[in-house]
Amino acid sequence: MRVRQRVARVYLRLPVLVFNSQAAYLGYWIWYILSFYFTVLFVFIFCYGSILVAIRRQAHVMAAHSSAGSSTAQTQQSKKIKTNVIKTMILVSVLFAVAWVPP
Repeated sequence: MRVRQRVARVYLRLPVLVFNSQAAYLGYWIWYILSFYFTVLFVFIFCYGSILVAIRRQAHVMAAHSSAGSSTAQTQQSKKIKTNVIKTMILVSVLFAVAWVPP
């Protein structure tokens, strides 16, 4: 128990020991969050957005190549699949953002 208390005390004093001021500590955390969270989050969302654009283009190409008399059931099914893919991508993106929020 005493070891935990000592570790907790050192951990709480760490910003004071490492940084000269509270402003330096705040500046470090702003830099940390911007560089290690938002940059990675931006790349993640950009990649998923590119995937989404490619899926939409492919859907348009497939729709153009389908026969003129395609049934409404096929159209509805393709819209449902596209909607499910978009929902899944949004869910994965949100869960990624929540899971990687800095402490």
